[in-house]
Amino acid sequence: MITQPLEAHPGQSAVPLWTARQLGDRIREIAFAPGTTLDLELFEEIASFLLAENQVGGIRAVVHVSGLVDVCPGVATRVSAARTSTRLALLGQSRVDRVLAGFMMADLTNAGLAAYVTDMDEALAYLADPEN
Repeated sequence: MITQPLEAHPGQSAVPLWTARQLGDRIREIAFAPGTTLDLELFEEIASFLLAENQVGGIRAVVHVSGLVDVCPGVATRVSAARTSTRLALLGQSRVDRVLAGFMMADLTNAGLAAYVTDMDEALAYLADPEN
């Protein structure tokens, strides 16, 4: 099942900036349209979706960073406010992906909240590990 935002914001195209799909019981996969900037407004939209989908326990999500071109500084602060049981596997393959993920993770107050991974198996293993 793929979920997309229902409405575009004023001035936006009808193409969604992000999509989500379910990977098992507790894990969601978030992907961004190419050229997306992850700002606070977009982050809050995605967070609201994930929180509505997961009322119990922490969020577990594979986040494809490959569509992102920039991440606004306040995003890491908001991610840091997540429940301690939340885990994000930041999935990417390019040097740009690694830099953007590193930028986000460097500002996290809980280092165990997110990990940069380079393949889906690694992402799923990180999210399934009870120690993480």
